[in-house]
Order: sequence, then structure tokens, then C-alpha cells
Amino acid sequence: MKQGAAGPKKGSFLRRIFPRRGDGRKEAVRKIALLVLLCIFIGSGAVLLRITILEPMEAQKENDSIRRVYHTAVSEAAPGDAASGGASAAEPAPTFENLKNINPDIVGWIRVPNTVIDYPVLQSGRDDPEYYLKRNYLKKPSSHGSIFLNAECDLKTGRNLVLYGHSMNDGQMFAALLKYTPEFYRESPVVEFDTAEKKSLWKIIAVIKTNTRPEQGKVFPFMRTEFSGDEDYRNYVYQLRIRSTVNAPVDFRAGDRLLTLSTCSYEFKDFRTVIVAREVRDGEETKVDTGKAGANPKALYPDCWYEKYGGKKPEWPETLKEAEKLGLADWAID
Repeated sequence: MKQGAAGPKKGSFLRRIFPRRGDGRKEAVRKIALLVLLCIFIGSGAVLLRITILEPMEAQKENDSIRRVYHTAVSEAAPGDAASGGASAAEPAPTFENLKNINPDIVGWIRVPNTVIDYPVLQSGRDDPEYYLKRNYLKKPSSHGSIFLNAECDLKTGRNLVLYGHSMNDGQMFAALLKYTPEFYRESPVVEFDTAEKKSLWKIIAVIKTNTRPEQGKVFPFMRTEFSGDEDYRNYVYQLRIRSTVNAPVDFRAGDRLLTLSTCSYEFKDFRTVIVAREVRDGEETKVDTGKAGANPKALYPDCWYEKYGGKKPEWPETLKEAEKLGLADWAID
């Protein structure tokens, strides 16, 4: 550097950022505004880092931890995978003792083959039915929440066990339910839901897209847990089937129990993707003839669907009995 040449001034960057004595009013205002913007930028970056990287990593780590607890119990109690057809659907479940020691609100375990869905199921009391919406199985605050069972459901006697889970952008929790096209259904037509009482398999009978806001059309009550009788129950399943985007080759009778998996869907505000399965009966073959599965060209959607995507709303008989007379419900067994 030539003698007399001006070198960089020590702290010149900080001088441009922080107000100092001798600054004019305009210069002081400029620096204060710049500092405010810098703080907002740093704060936003920290929040974004937390949401997109740190929270998903934390949720993954904690869920991996409880998976090890559960699957160790499974391997020790009954080696073999029931989903492969190597075990009876009524086989006693591995002990839930270790899970109950972690949190007594753990009432089950849900697994969907070929997805990341492999989670404990929590159930809170009716006084706070959404307790686990934003809490993990350790009862710690979490944007991922937990998979939780409707507080109104009775695990032993309920006809429709309704499970809720978030659809996370990172693919965790129930996000994989959005993958259920007819093609994906052929890969995973059966889900596993175990409780402390038993292991059980459930054959998917419907995949629906539905609304929760009245302004989008009549709201279908997919969260029903109580029914007045067999006819009411069978009609409810009929309403599920005509809304299904997949024609599932699985029959149904009034004595069957349902498992409903619900998550947020993003076609419209507060939309839901709902997967409904019925329990494999004692002695029944666990496999599904997926070669007979396909898209339902007459799937019934909410009114907003047709307003946005076009098409004509299909006409279906009002009740299952009417549909049976017309030969439109060969899946229904008396």
C-alpha cells in the first residue's frame, strides 16, 4: 500500500449501522430503521430455522425413540409381521406396559405399510379432547402434535374409531394419507392398529376428500361415532362408499367395526382427506384382491369441488336399500 493512501477504517461497518454522536437526524433515522430491519431478518430466519429444520428433527428423534420401545416389545412378544398374513388378526398384541409407563394416555399403535406412519395413538379425556393436537406423547408442546383418538370413542365397543393427525410439510404424522390414489391403494390396502387388547388389521374401504365448512357445501359427518342401529350404520358406510375416490374391492356387514384416519387436505380451506377401513374378521383372509381396485368415476365431492374443477355432480340413491335394488351396492352384506 502506498504511503499516504487511506486504508479501511476500523469499525467502519459498525459506524454505518449503529447511531453515533454527531449523526444528523436523517442519518440517525436511517440507521435505526436499518437496525429494525436487521432484527426482523434475524428473527424471521431463526423462526424459519426452528420450523423447517429443528422442530422436524426433534419430532423425528422423539418418535424414533418410542418406535424402538414399541417394536422391541413386538419382536420379543411375537416375531413375524401380521400384515404379511403370517399371524391371525385376533392375535394378542405385544405388551403395552412400557408404553403405558411413558404415558398412560397411549391407547394404541397405528402403522400404514409403505409410509412413515408408525406412531403411538393417544387419547385424552372428554374435558380436553384436543389435548394432543399440539402436544407429543411426552406431553411436550409440539407443532407436529400426536396421532390421537377421538375422546368419544370406546376402544372395545365403538363402531367407528376416529383418529386424527397433522399433515406436516416435512412428511411426518398423517401427511402420507394424501398419497392415497388408486395406485397407492394397491400397494397399501391394509393398515395395522394395535391396542393393549389385541393386534388387528383393517382393510381400507373408502378414501374421501371432504369439507368442514358449510359454505363449501353440505358437510358430511365423517367423524360420527354413534349410530341408532344397524340400518343407520350401513347407510353411513354407503355414504362413505359413494364419496370414495377409490373403488375398494372389500365387502362390509353391519357387524364390522370401522377405523377412520383423518388429516388436513389442501384443495380448499379446512379440507380433509379421510381414509376409512373396516376390521379384518376372525378367520378372514387378510389380503385384498387389489387387481379389482380402481378409480371411482362417480365419486361424490362437496359442491366447492365442482365449482372449482368443473364436472357434473353424480346422482346416487339416497339410501343403501335403494342402491341395493338398483344393483349399486354389491359390497354390502346383510
